[in-house]
Amino acid sequence: MADQQKLKEIHFLFNGQNIDLNAMHGLLGAGRVAMSNDDLYKVSLDLLNGKPLSSQNKDIIYAPGNNTSHYRGGLYTKNNHYESNGNGYGYCNFLRISKDGQNAVILQSTDSSRYGDLSNNADKIYADLFGK
Repeated sequence: MADQQKLKEIHFLFNGQNIDLNAMHGLLGAGRVAMSNDDLYKVSLDLLNGKPLSSQNKDIIYAPGNNTSHYRGGLYTKNNHYESNGNGYGYCNFLRISKDGQNAVILQSTDSSRYGDLSNNADKIYADLFGK
């Protein structure tokens, strides 16, 4: 994160954008992460498979709970899958992953103005591929 040139080379920054790295570090500490679709899938799969969390802790964190949005541990618990969404610095991303981690849809975009449409698209793609 300390090398803005490297961030531009890997296309983390777009259109010559510069960011305040001190602000970015603060945001990352609040739960935000930056990674490729492949890495997001691998990390999500590891979390669902009890790495680095134990299976017992995973079950506690991702239990449906009693809140209406069923949001726990960074994921929304749906009937047959989990969802997460992110938005910031012009980027947005959407993860839909089955509870066993075998099926996933990941969308990322630099058009955060279409956040709602893209979230709906992620839902539709997941439903079309894997059912509700």
